[in-house]
Amino acid sequence: MNIHVIRRTAIGELKKRTHRLRAVAREIQEKQEIETSFKAAQKKQLHMLPNPPMLDRFDFHCIYKPASKLGGDFYDFVTVSDSKLGIVMGDVSGHGLDAAIVMGMAKKTINIFGRGVFSAKDTLIRVNTDLVADLDDMTFVSVFYGILDLDTDMLTHCRAGHNPTYIVSAADGGSVVELKPKGIVLGMQKEPIFSTFTEEMTTQLKEGDFVFQYTDGLVEAKSKAGEEFGVERLKTLLKQHAGKSAKEIVDTIHYVFQLFSIGTEQDDDITLLGFKVLPATAPQDGQ
Repeated sequence: MNIHVIRRTAIGELKKRTHRLRAVAREIQEKQEIETSFKAAQKKQLHMLPNPPMLDRFDFHCIYKPASKLGGDFYDFVTVSDSKLGIVMGDVSGHGLDAAIVMGMAKKTINIFGRGVFSAKDTLIRVNTDLVADLDDMTFVSVFYGILDLDTDMLTHCRAGHNPTYIVSAADGGSVVELKPKGIVLGMQKEPIFSTFTEEMTTQLKEGDFVFQYTDGLVEAKSKAGEEFGVERLKTLLKQHAGKSAKEIVDTIHYVFQLFSIGTEQDDDITLLGFKVLPATAPQDGQ
């Protein structure tokens, strides 16, 4: 073969390889930039989730574990007034970046509309009206929203398509009461349908009561053998550990869940939130 032909062939092959290497390098750089962006977004999202409030007579604890770098679960605390605290837990349909965007929007909307409004239902009606105009037909948000009166220990709450709330009484041998007012998710139905199907419930809490909320990633998770964690397992744990602090109860539930799910991949976000009504003279953990 002519030396010039060989040289041209070699140069042509070298150019092809160089082009492929440059394409691979660009792809690696793009992936690195995406990874950096996701890490930055994750950091900002975690920053949006507040620390539990430090109150004299209420002991709070939360755990948030997204399934991916960006989650659709959220919790929040709203300053309704000097004597009323709004407690929020939500779960956006879907996962990843889209769910994270909606999560931020829903969380902020509830926080803004909840200030100065003493009715949980009225707040959610306003939030739903705002969200339903912006969300598509496939996106929705389930929400627990409760208003805790810090003076009377009264909890008023709504359940917009979210999981039931559990109240555990150590004084009654760890009895578990399920609170399940009717309600539909945010972002799917306009007025008057949403308000018609949303019920507000008021409950008088007692000293020693533990109030627990969670997202469905907890009870719907499956073990390596395919067994679901389930509501009954959760209720049993709540009953067994009723006399402990909020942190001990929530951490125990999370620990048992971790043992249960060994060998499986977490495919849904998990958020746990609980608070206990303390005696008037009892200090919180660590105080």
